Amino acid sequence: MRLCVRQIADLMTTADWLAVIAPLLLTAVIFLPNKSAQDGRRAVVEVDGQVVLEIDLAVDSTYYAKGPEGTAHLRIAEDEIWIAASPCRQQRCVAAGKIGRCGQAIVCVPNRLLVSIPGNAVRPYDAITE
Repeated sequence: MRLCVRQIADLMTTADWLAVIAPLLLTAVIFLPNKSAQDGRRAVVEVDGQVVLEIDLAVDSTYYAKGPEGTAHLRIAEDEIWIAASPCRQQRCVAAGKIGRCGQAIVCVPNRLLVSIPGNAVRPYDAITE
């Protein structure tokens, strides 16, 4: 005798339904995006070790961060951030260029400014040696 889906559904008890649905729900919860899926999508700006800005890299914009030496000009475009101008003398932070991947950072030591992209970067290598 062939049973159709409707007949099978009518024969199932509450426990049967739970036995079918519970693993499906558990699987969905495990594979739903979590915080780590957002890694690399935001930048954190710290001055003197204090977080002063958390910036979404998906939105092109301009920010200013005030440090002991003066105000640094931060730019965000195309999922990258960089220090466009800084009051420090040597301008190494400006020369560092753009960052856009997890684990990258720009540091302005005289102005005590740190721009970083937090997250767990998956790298295809452990180290590079010569």
